[in-house]
This record gives sequence, structure tokens and C-alpha cells, in this order.
Amino acid sequence: MKRLVTVLFAVLLLTACAKKQETASQVKISLPPAERAKIETQIAGLEREIQDYHPAKEGDAIYAPVYLFIDLARGYESLGNYPQAIRIYQKALSLHKQAQAVVHNMGRLYEDMGDYPKAVEQYTILIKDYAQTNYWYDVTWAQIRAGKRKEAEKAFNQWQNAFRKTDLQTQTAIKKMK
Repeated sequence: MKRLVTVLFAVLLLTACAKKQETASQVKISLPPAERAKIETQIAGLEREIQDYHPAKEGDAIYAPVYLFIDLARGYESLGNYPQAIRIYQKALSLHKQAQAVVHNMGRLYEDMGDYPKAVEQYTILIKDYAQTNYWYDVTWAQIRAGKRKEAEKAFNQWQNAFRKTDLQTQTAIKKMK
């Protein structure tokens, strides 16, 4: 019985690790057909709304508001189509230069994809361009997940200096990287 539990645990652990490492063009997300159809319908509606967007008054920008792009990208994320979500976020940034939420979402998505250098790049933009020093914490964890101990320590020190506090879980994770 003990051996069966150990084998099952090992299989679950390997499955979780493999899923985290998956950076293919699409991530397999299991959704009930009705839920998938609902999301696809929402995506189609958002794409039409963005394409057909007209400014409220003369002189307004001709592109749709950033929240429509965010909703569209999140729809693609829900379906596991991460590359398409990234393309939508990039399009949003090309039109809405000051969209912090888009930069954050791209960092989170890159991290979910296991592309930690790009996640760090997005979080660093938030730190440098928007003075959002709380993102040092996100940089720390992206570096930990990437296995970069020195970079994780440096980012964690930045976070600690900015907020004058510490986090035992993060310290332990960094120490385990030796």
C-alpha cells in the first residue's frame, strides 16, 4: 500500500513538473465543451468589438480601449493559447503605451509558460518605468524558478530594502538553491 501511494505521488509530481515545463505553442487545458464554446464566443465578440470600435467623439484615438484587449488576451489564456494571448498583449502595448496592467499580465503569462527571463523583463519594466518596487518580489520568484540564485538574492534584497520587511518562505527557497 505504501509503495502504491509513493508511485502515485511520483506520477503526480512528474506530471506537474512536465506541465510546468511545457512551453509549446498551446497548453492543453481541459474544459467542458460548453465552457470552451462560451469562451470562444466571447473571444469572437471581443475581436469584432475591437475591429469595429469607433471613437466616442471626433479626435479620439481610433483604437479600442485597453480593457478590451486585456479581456481578449485573457480569453485566449483560458483556452491555453498563450502565444495568441502574448500577441494581443503586445498589440495592446503598441497602442496603449502606459498600460501597466498589460505589462503585468505579460509577465505573469511568461512565468506561467516557464519563460522566466521574459517574465523578469516585464516585471523590470514595471519597476523602472512605473516605479512599482513591489515587483521586486515577482522578479525574486521568477529567478528562483529559473534556478538563478544570485539574481534571486539581488532582487530579494531590493524588495527587502524597499519595504523594510522580510519573507521567510522566500529566504528559505533561496537558501535551498545552494
